[in-house]
Amino acid sequence: MMHSKLHNLLGEACFGDLDFSLFKRRNASLHHHATINMLKRNKTMSNWFKSKPSYKQKELLKKSSCLAQEIRNKNRIEVRSIQGSLKRKLQDAKDEADNKYRELQRTKEDIVKEVRKHGGPCLTLEDVDSLLLEGGKSALKAEIKYQKMVLNQKSKFLRVTGSAADLKENLRNFFHQKEKSDAAISTNAEQKQFTYLDSDEEDLMLASPVPLAPSHQSPSSENEPKSETENSDTEDDFENTDTESEAPSKTVRIDFEYNFSRTGEWIAVFYTDQDGKPYFVVGEVIEVLSETEASVNYLQQCRVRETLFKVPDTTDFDAKVKNKFVFAWNILVATTNGRIWTVQEIKDVKMRFKEYLNLYF
Repeated sequence: MMHSKLHNLLGEACFGDLDFSLFKRRNASLHHHATINMLKRNKTMSNWFKSKPSYKQKELLKKSSCLAQEIRNKNRIEVRSIQGSLKRKLQDAKDEADNKYRELQRTKEDIVKEVRKHGGPCLTLEDVDSLLLEGGKSALKAEIKYQKMVLNQKSKFLRVTGSAADLKENLRNFFHQKEKSDAAISTNAEQKQFTYLDSDEEDLMLASPVPLAPSHQSPSSENEPKSETENSDTEDDFENTDTESEAPSKTVRIDFEYNFSRTGEWIAVFYTDQDGKPYFVVGEVIEVLSETEASVNYLQQCRVRETLFKVPDTTDFDAKVKNKFVFAWNILVATTNGRIWTVQEIKDVKMRFKEYLNLYF
């Protein structure tokens, strides 16, 4: 009822007769359905009609049948005018959208022609330097428009305002950022592959989903037995220790040299509470301020399961996160409803956090 048109509410207001009338005569006009429903519930008119003798009823029906044709024609003209107005509005909206699309395509074609005049699009930083010398400011503008409009690249450096030196610097920053992003994606893809190493000891080196790199520890320290304190800490930090002890030994390599390069990346950050006890949080990079600083939004771990996280009631936003406190990155975080987030690599993150503490504290 809320979403029905106003003239559809006549028969539906109290009794719901319109649906039944439409079911009986689907192809009839709304004028017919409104008339039938009105006469069906109008006791004054129906009682007045029944009070007449039969011959008088026949005369009234015959007279109304003759006069009804003129009323039908008026209603038909009114309905056609309303439908015609709606069709014209829809057609005008479609024509406007088509004109915008054609204009955008012509603009893209002009940009491509302008870029081809200067030897094609830039691919490296050296191409940007040579483009300024050969084509000047107009060539730099065309290259920025090509990257932004034709290739649909999103970056804060793709701006066409400023001097020629500003445009050149923006293009260089854009390609520098793009190279870092491509390198990070390729590195992440390589680290997700499982690599097995055959040796006499039948050791298994498994590439963790969390990025790992060469260890800072001496080779002799790997074979030294752990103390009782270290063993107790390991039992407290990890679950299912019996299962993990039976699994093949894993060679863990540690490297914590990380630089911020792109937004949308999930990382794990080291913190300490008021009592000095260390802990870590998982968050998403919202804004890259520099290679050593970024803004991060954090998730709160659920009590039900260690792999489940949720958005905190109050947004935990740290405007300045240093890269030296980031010990894990490229973490796979997934969600289905936007409220509960899943971090399947939480055990690898905990292991990396333990190695981070052993290395620096």
